[in-house]
Amino acid sequence: MEFKIEDGWRAINDYQEELTALDIGRQIAAVELAVLANELQSPAETLDYWMTQTLYSTRQSSWADDRKASPQTVSDRVRSAKEKLDFEEA
Repeated sequence: MEFKIEDGWRAINDYQEELTALDIGRQIAAVELAVLANELQSPAETLDYWMTQTLYSTRQSSWADDRKASPQTVSDRVRSAKEKLDFEEA
């Protein structure tokens, strides 16, 4: 199943009268995660990349502790995600 951006916005607009700022933030996060997951095809890479590179810019070592994973594992996943996304470091 492929995610379409317009479906996400339609879901937000259908309930705009009832949505709080937190609800909107959650909807946006869900859309962003869906797009990344669709592109990366790996839940672990998606979450590690999103938490350390886009959303919070959490240090990889701190995120590894939270995930109960080794820092090397998180680093490898983030590197793989960047390669899949054709990320170019400045």
